[in-house]
Formats: sequence, C-alpha cells, structure tokens
Amino acid sequence: MNSSENTGGSTRSDRLLIEDDIGDPYRQWTVVAVAVEADRVGLLPIGTVVAADLELAAGQLCDRVPEPDSVTGAPYLVASSSVLEMDRDAGRAVPVPQASWVNRVQWAGNGWSPGRWVPAAGGLGRLEPRRWRTA
Repeated sequence: MNSSENTGGSTRSDRLLIEDDIGDPYRQWTVVAVAVEADRVGLLPIGTVVAADLELAAGQLCDRVPEPDSVTGAPYLVASSSVLEMDRDAGRAVPVPQASWVNRVQWAGNGWSPGRWVPAAGGLGRLEPRRWRTA
C-alpha cells in the first residue's frame, strides 16, 4: 500500500491519502435506498450498505427493496463516496466525503434492477439524509 501527501480537500499536514499499489485512492461507498414523491424523499427502512464496490452495494440494496405495490413513490439508490486518509495524530484511517450519486432503479418483473449512476448535482444531492423521513 502506498501513501502520498493529500493535495486536495484537507490542508492538514498530518494526514496522508491512502492509495493502492497503482496509486488510486481507496474509496468507500455508503448506499441507501429512498422513495421520491412529489413533496418528499423517504428513506426506505432496508438498511445501509457500506462497501468498496459500488455495484456490489447497489445489488445488495436492490435485493431488499420491497415489490412496487409496497413502495410509495419512485425508488432511487443514493450513494456517497469517500476516500480514506490516514490521520497520523489519531493513528487510524478516516473517511473524507466526496461526491454523491443517484440511481433510479426499475422493476424487472422479479426484482429491482439498478439503472445508470448520475451525479447528484441538485435534486437529491441538495437534501440532507438526516432530514429524510422513513417511508
């Protein structure tokens, strides 16, 4: 595992960006499922998946989304990425938030299928997950 000085986001000299052997930062994804209605976004009570692989996390959540007649609104996956930095003072890796992405899932007859991931610039991206209500 290689480490190099973080040049973006953090100005603390005591943090190092944690990278793999080819220089890519280790990324962590936090993914939740929501139901979007005209006037609200409701957090679906199916849990949160944290993983290094976005598609794996999306697949796990799609398996948990209830059938269409049990979901009020349009179901979406919301993924927030973070890179890992080593905090030398604390002696541990800490996640540093990056961009958020949304994915409109579609019913495929016998289960939900993820669509295309798009940046959450506006729309769902402006919402604070702490304010989401459970659907």
